[in-house]
Amino acid sequence: MPIAELIKIPPVQAFLMDGSVMTVFETILEKFALPKERAVELLDLTDAVLDEALTLDVFPTMLMEAFGIEEERAKRLACDVVGFRLLPLEEHVPGVATSIGAWGGDVQKYPKSRVGKMKMNAETFATQLDETLQMNFSEVLIKRCAFLVNAYWTGEKTKESTLTFFSRAQTIGGLGLSPDAAQKLLSTIDGRRDMVDIVGGVTGQMVNSGDVAIQEIEREMKTQFAGGGSSENEGSTKELSTSRVLEISPSHEVAAEVPVVNAPKNDILDQRFSALTKRAAVEHIEPVLPSARVSMARTSHEETAQQVAAIPQEKRVQAALANRPTPVMPMLTVGSVAPQHDASVPVTDIQPVRRLVGPVDELGGMTPVEFRRLSTVPADAAQKIEDMLATIEHSSYEERVRGVNAWRKSPMHQLYVAMTSAALAQGVSVAEIATRRRGAGEESVSPAEIRAIASLNDRIRF
Repeated sequence: MPIAELIKIPPVQAFLMDGSVMTVFETILEKFALPKERAVELLDLTDAVLDEALTLDVFPTMLMEAFGIEEERAKRLACDVVGFRLLPLEEHVPGVATSIGAWGGDVQKYPKSRVGKMKMNAETFATQLDETLQMNFSEVLIKRCAFLVNAYWTGEKTKESTLTFFSRAQTIGGLGLSPDAAQKLLSTIDGRRDMVDIVGGVTGQMVNSGDVAIQEIEREMKTQFAGGGSSENEGSTKELSTSRVLEISPSHEVAAEVPVVNAPKNDILDQRFSALTKRAAVEHIEPVLPSARVSMARTSHEETAQQVAAIPQEKRVQAALANRPTPVMPMLTVGSVAPQHDASVPVTDIQPVRRLVGPVDELGGMTPVEFRRLSTVPADAAQKIEDMLATIEHSSYEERVRGVNAWRKSPMHQLYVAMTSAALAQGVSVAEIATRRRGAGEESVSPAEIRAIASLNDRIRF
């Protein structure tokens, strides 16, 4: 299956877009005493296999020609590269385990987790369908929809029978949808069979096998290489730093799935933020989800109004007082300060330090402030970074690679990785992580910047 199709499956997307693959390849190359800078070539070869432009049987031969090593050593290198990168995708790339055995490798040495479909129960799936198609079902209808979807998914009900129940009135056990809406719902369900696997479990539980495989790769790499594993160069041994073995980062596309409310200023949420934190909101607070509410029996406006009404009036007054600007203290200029006759230290001007910065260094030192100076629109700022990489590429492709690596190590990109990692670890949206950081007075990245950086990283992949 081509990469363009594989990337549509959420767990596969999380696995393929994880930035730690470069650390995996660098560690493998260090084990074989090969230049770590050539890790991008291993990524190109594995991507060619995924895109069906290269078959597995010629993989060792390609490594022999690319790195100038003997056949036996190329086979061992192929086992490690394929074992950590392609074996977890065996469900979509068949024959990986067979090839590793044919090259003399042991499949048991590599991660056992396999990246398949997103696993969730029927009620969670029905909730997602309700949000995607904006059907505004109540809690009762969500459970009824889950029952009908599960029956159709497992083959207990035919397509015609399911459409009948979707269109039947709610008072007689149906969902009350129009024929067009019922057909759209059924088409959406059929379209997600390649991406979702409905299983039992706790309500709301979802298992991303891509993240599971990433975590297992981290454990396997630490086990095999972190404890001073043997080098392939004349049996010499070398300690590898455990801090270099896998730094798991989240899928870049996860950020693109964070819903953003394109609505005017939400003064109610600002008031709630001020009352709880005793300080003013720097930016207007946005709901975590569109039309988010606790009870399906109330609208989002009714839910928000009830929450605001629960805030004591005295706290609102305190917040209003805290929001007043701090009085500005006048600062005297040099001409208005009385001369000090006994001053013995001469006053000299501060000389600025002049430093020439190239485009690669500029990308490596890109801070959130500098990123926003490129443009007030995050998508335009990301486009300017891509234009800088295109300009660097005119010099040489190696310079472009240095530029991309510098961008990934920049403070702006590291903040983006930290926030998306925290969102995955805590099971919340990136928008909520951003709200918490703003509440704590820490640097944050807006949802629009998250989407722009995620799209940029997708376009500048090697």
